[in-house]
Amino acid sequence: IREALMEYWGASRAFDLRGTYRGVTLIDDDAVEPSDVAETLELARMVSGPATASSEMLEALYRAWVNVIRFNFSHADYDSATVIIERIKELNHSGKTSLALLLDTKGPELRTGDVKEKISYSTSERFRIYTHISKIIEWEKSLTCDYPYLIEDIQIGDAVEIDSGLFHVVVVGKWDEYLEVEAKNDALIGSRRHVNLPGIKIRMPGITEKDKQDLLFAIKMGFHFIERNHLECSSGDWNLQRLLLRP
Repeated sequence: IREALMEYWGASRAFDLRGTYRGVTLIDDDAVEPSDVAETLELARMVSGPATASSEMLEALYRAWVNVIRFNFSHADYDSATVIIERIKELNHSGKTSLALLLDTKGPELRTGDVKEKISYSTSERFRIYTHISKIIEWEKSLTCDYPYLIEDIQIGDAVEIDSGLFHVVVVGKWDEYLEVEAKNDALIGSRRHVNLPGIKIRMPGITEKDKQDLLFAIKMGFHFIERNHLECSSGDWNLQRLLLRP
């Protein structure tokens, strides 16, 4: 199966067949990377274009054991998603496939700020993370984070994951205006990178307005599963249940 799919998609299409969850994410950019979802591993992150969303490709994916199609509305729009969803429903109704639909909610996002050019960090290097650009007094390697409670909520020894976990740093100092962190691996960081705070309950709504619109669309279109990101937002599960159960 692996060799057949590699030949069909081309050698640049990375995927993994481990785990019991076998799904495909349909998105609009060129990123192709394996991804963990709810303690299981999805098959691949694919491009949402004619080559991926055609009936022939969907059938080929199903024959290769894919059983869940995952929609990421950080990238997709409702019109293009509707076309793909209706195509999947037709294939399911005809008995050619039995594909479930999964909504990937965006959730609250924490990001670094803009940088003039990508910054290179080395393992064990120390630098500062500020919460506002106006507070920066050392520009060379400093970053900003748009989470206003960063300094209040983080303690010395806590981890900060930057660029979706590709850059791991640990807090080694804490001041009124910034955190001092130490890099645990080499990294090259550009503008607007995702920031995760493992184990920290984020003081932001667990369900954003964008999530609400996506959820209502998913309900309308008959989605089967919802994947909620950023579980550290303690109110998120309750707000999600209220939204799904309301009349």
